[in-house]
Amino acid sequence: NYPRLLTLDEDAKSRLISYLKDELFKHRAERGPFIERLEKNQRDYWAEPSTEVRTFPFYGASNIIIPLTAISVEAVHARMMTMFFGLDPWVAVKVKADGLPIDADSALENFMHHNLKHEMKARRNIEDFVLEDIKFGTGIGRSGYEKVVKKAVRTIGNVEQTFEVITKDNATLDPVPNARFLMPFTVQDPQLSPWCGEEHSMTPYEIKMHQESGLFYPGIYDELYSYFTASTGTTDQNSGQDVTQQQETLEGKVPVFPERIDFAELWLAFDVDGDNKDEEIQVHYHEQSEKLMSVRYNWKEDLSRPYRYSNYIRVEHRWSGIGICKQNE
Repeated sequence: NYPRLLTLDEDAKSRLISYLKDELFKHRAERGPFIERLEKNQRDYWAEPSTEVRTFPFYGASNIIIPLTAISVEAVHARMMTMFFGLDPWVAVKVKADGLPIDADSALENFMHHNLKHEMKARRNIEDFVLEDIKFGTGIGRSGYEKVVKKAVRTIGNVEQTFEVITKDNATLDPVPNARFLMPFTVQDPQLSPWCGEEHSMTPYEIKMHQESGLFYPGIYDELYSYFTASTGTTDQNSGQDVTQQQETLEGKVPVFPERIDFAELWLAFDVDGDNKDEEIQVHYHEQSEKLMSVRYNWKEDLSRPYRYSNYIRVEHRWSGIGICKQNE
């Protein structure tokens, strides 16, 4: 099961919400140019003509755009994916413990390969990570855990019976879009940042499913139900939802009635028990309603945050890198 949810007193809850509200407001204010650059890079990649028919220097003039960025990205992407997944198993293991069977390395490799490929279905997520790394210069990923519980109805004899079915209970390896990753621009390391995290956008079905699986506080679905009718759940611009909406426009797949809830998942240090010492916690926070959807202690042995990144071209003394979109500029 998920680690236990914390029951905060009113003072701790008020202090935490005030801190999150202030920090996210300040970060939204500095994200504008960053979001604009991501949107520009994505437009360059799609290379859509600005108009269907050009009228200058004459009506019907050539409207061809050569997608240099897409050509470059797709060539590099194909090589990268072949490097990662061209051979089975996907991982190489060297067991350091003594006294194990001679084929322990091979057995562990096969187990990890099966888990990544069939249980975690990691290839698609790794591919998203690699694509953003190549295009934008930085790939961001996270490791975690997810449990999904669904309700089943079966007729046994002449009686209908309901029971729970656990459809997912495993480690996860997920990409985090650059536009949705949250961390103050004053810091260079997610592990040493006062806080870091990401934006999520979920449908009513997903919120309810995660509540029933134990990720969120009981009753949060009903508390947030009125916010599903909004096209976006964020209170400010400069969010990852801006980039998502632009991508939907480029694809010609703009939803008419989105019915989503946008909220933030944050990993931070905060004094939740009033002893003047900060504890490492994980929080799911809905900005528009100022509601805490979940609060937990960081359950990792080393208290690390789950985010890791890599760069296509490194920039000295910076955590974000240069990608093909910037190179082609």
